[in-house]
Amino acid sequence: MKGKRLTALALLLILALSLALPAAAAEPAYAMSLTVNGKNEAHVLPGNTVTLVFTLQRTDEESGSTIYGVQNELCYDPDFFELIEGSAVLTPGVESAAVTRIDGRKALYMSYLSLGSGTLWSPRTDLGSVSLRVIGKSGSSTVSCANAKVCRMDGSGSFPLVCRELTVIVGGKVPVHYALSGGTGTEESYAELGEPLAEPEAPEKEGFRFLGWFRDEGCSELWDFEKDTVQSEMTLYAGWEENSFPFWVLWLLPLLLLLVLALLLLLRRKTVHFETNGATELPDVRVWKGGTVAEPVRPERLGHIFLGWYGDASLTERWDFGTDTVKHDTTLYARWS
Repeated sequence: MKGKRLTALALLLILALSLALPAAAAEPAYAMSLTVNGKNEAHVLPGNTVTLVFTLQRTDEESGSTIYGVQNELCYDPDFFELIEGSAVLTPGVESAAVTRIDGRKALYMSYLSLGSGTLWSPRTDLGSVSLRVIGKSGSSTVSCANAKVCRMDGSGSFPLVCRELTVIVGGKVPVHYALSGGTGTEESYAELGEPLAEPEAPEKEGFRFLGWFRDEGCSELWDFEKDTVQSEMTLYAGWEENSFPFWVLWLLPLLLLLVLALLLLLRRKTVHFETNGATELPDVRVWKGGTVAEPVRPERLGHIFLGWYGDASLTERWDFGTDTVKHDTTLYARWS
């Protein structure tokens, strides 16, 4: 019984000590990423230039950390890439140098050293960028990290670090993004590098007229879908023009009204033709619809007596010029004995 009590007391003592002692601080962990346009893969054409961004990111938590020293080698195949001299843009304090490695690959060596108590960096820090020209004609190649380290305060070692390399592929399809500027329509498509781009359906925007797709956000360089070819992942910008009332229409309104009025008047006028049936011809006359027609000059025909005008070819309905009205184009027929 006494032994059990001692065991219980020992366990309680261990528990109390564990609660009293401060917990060990979690060790920071990092990732070094190599990207082009925010991605770890890029499709290019021979002769293209890729701008590589190298970023250090803390991965164990979303908080800044004190940095004492960082080093890395951006390694690339000199048969596939060519470093553009003077293209490196680095965060203040970061130093770089172009070197050739023992394995024949070339590298851009970069380092950062903080003297004293270290420097507070944000959870994600772009260390810099560098441009490489693609001289490979086909296939793919990687830009990778070597000897990458985030050093401890005393320089005795380094924190855990994962490297994410960049893969560059010659040829293939790349995304094309469409900035609609408030409109609705296609937002993304894929196109073959070096080939013309299939024109998407025109977007729509209420109150605006679509002007076309442009290379730049200012909509000054129009993309030619028949001649221009896709050279890399890109964004095209929709150009718009606000619809405005065509005031020139106001100048045409009076003329249009006159034309309509004239047309109506013409439709109200009817033609009366006189069929003399062998006598001298008489001219047609125009009268208002619903009005009467004046009796024409009495026709003459040798050897015949004129008996009057009739409204039908059978000469059965005699026309009364005082009461009969013209409702449509009409022919009156002369009757003879």
